[in-house]
Amino acid sequence: IIPMACMLGEGYLLAEDHIKARKTLEQGIETFELCATPFYLGCAHRLLGEVLIKEDVHSAAPHLEKSIEILQEINAENELAHAYAGLGRLHMFKGRSEQAIEFMTKGLEIFKRLNTQNQPDKIIKELDNLRAQQ
Repeated sequence: IIPMACMLGEGYLLAEDHIKARKTLEQGIETFELCATPFYLGCAHRLLGEVLIKEDVHSAAPHLEKSIEILQEINAENELAHAYAGLGRLHMFKGRSEQAIEFMTKGLEIFKRLNTQNQPDKIIKELDNLRAQQ
């Protein structure tokens, strides 16, 4: 049951149903804190931060930063790379190209080192677009 909140929240995010994603992930965070499941707590904070980039940009950063803190502590590198990329997208959304490039590059480096499929290509495209706009 515990991983389902993250999976369902991510599904809602991908379907662009931000209201359901937010509610699901907020409930998941409460459960993950009670159950002491740091991986899922970090994942849920990351996903909620990504939802909030589009819904309530001022509330997104604390969730993305909390995610990074938790995921670094438990050495969950693949999910950490997602969190760095998410923080980069937040900066991109706010028009902070240099910070966006910095965090997205951190995520990209981890994905490449771990040989994660698909994600590097996505981030490379985002970085190329950012650099073209500079």
